[in-house]
Amino acid sequence: MTLGLSASMMTVMVGSLTAPAMAASRISFWYGPFQQSVSTSSLRQYVQTQQASSDVSGLLRFMKPQDREGLVNVLKVSLPIDVVTVSRLLNSPAGDQLLNKLSPMFIRRDQAGVVALRGAIVLASSSKNGLGILSILEAYPAREVNISIPEILSLTKNGGFEGLMGSFLK
Repeated sequence: MTLGLSASMMTVMVGSLTAPAMAASRISFWYGPFQQSVSTSSLRQYVQTQQASSDVSGLLRFMKPQDREGLVNVLKVSLPIDVVTVSRLLNSPAGDQLLNKLSPMFIRRDQAGVVALRGAIVLASSSKNGLGILSILEAYPAREVNISIPEILSLTKNGGFEGLMGSFLK
């Protein structure tokens, strides 16, 4: 008898989940000494339409124009990858490296950052929007997620989320 889950059982289990029990509805972005909280729905609307709600406008006014564009570009990336593959990869040494590279974006008071991120990535990979930073934020298991904008922007300077995931999938 094995203790591992079969791929089909994992797909059924994760596929039956529509959202984590406590999914993020707000994201607090930290940019230097400034903090701005936005709803996940407002952020998704901004990324899709470039129309900023009042809470997103509050965030953007503190950012340089090139940083605004970089933020949108990072948040637009969506990768079509199935949940079973994501789960297997995240539970590998390469997955641990990926989680350790991404977890500094998430400002937490506890030590559960990698575990929370792993769960959010698995759930995000089953999202209708595909696997991307925005779907990970929407699936993150906390009412409010605290994010470091400089850490997100560092992804754009280092090949972006797509590049990071692409190297992870090789």
